[in-house]
This record gives sequence, structure tokens and C-alpha cells, in this order.
Amino acid sequence: MPCLVVSRAMAGNLLPWSAAAAPPLALDRLDGPASDLADLRGRPVIVHFFATWCAPCVEEMASLDALAERLGTGATILAVNVGPGAFPDPARP
Repeated sequence: MPCLVVSRAMAGNLLPWSAAAAPPLALDRLDGPASDLADLRGRPVIVHFFATWCAPCVEEMASLDALAERLGTGATILAVNVGPGAFPDPARP
């Protein structure tokens, strides 16, 4: 059975659920090579968008760590920082 867990911080911003495929998403990782969502096709994936300045987002990290431990290799959790400084400034060398 599908289960959707939403933080209190984002509960008011939900869009209707759709069975459509996720859009393309490629991410640089801190712990290794980039991740491409297409490479995870057919596996359960949780994509968590957060910002380091968002206190509820930071509090959720402990829950995500516990969930990752509980799921083991049965699912992939990608935590994506979208806050200031998360993206390289192309104007800086």
C-alpha cells in the first residue's frame, strides 16, 4: 500500500497526487557520483527537498535517517538542499 508522509511545514502546499512518472532529475551528491532519478526506475525513492535555514526541515533529518536505517537497501532517500548556497554561482571561478 502506498504511503505518503508529509511534514507539517509543507502540508499546506501539497499538489494532487498523480500516477504519472516523475520528471527528469539529476543531482550532484556529497558522498559520490551524481544521482539520476532515471537510474532508480522501478525502486521506491523518496526525494526530500529542504533548506538549511528551515528549522522544521532540519528537524526532519533525524526522522529521515531513522527511516533510511529501517528501509535499508529497500529504498533510496535523496535529500536535496534548495536553500541559499545550494547551487554553484556561475559567476564565481
